[in-house]
Amino acid sequence: MHGHNYEVEIEIDTTSVDSVGFVLDYRSLDGLKDILDKKFDHQCLNDVVDFNPTAENLARWIWDLVHDALDMILRDKHDAYGLVIYVSETPKTWASYDGMT
Repeated sequence: MHGHNYEVEIEIDTTSVDSVGFVLDYRSLDGLKDILDKKFDHQCLNDVVDFNPTAENLARWIWDLVHDALDMILRDKHDAYGLVIYVSETPKTWASYDGMT
């Protein structure tokens, strides 16, 4: 068995910002970070998910989680937004998912 120090990036794209100049306050994502840390940090991924934990599959799983949370946060603030999740296993390898099947 071997391990990775995964990195996750969340990209949110909108056509507008609030009066401060934010799409959203990053602190509103703290709960998502806590969920990811509790579920994945220092864990064998095969033991915590019911799918093959490739970077691609993790990006899609995280996209579903983040998208559901962002809908609650952003639906009253923006007409539309785009979301891309990037997952890195190493500094040179990335996978992404943008909600398209």
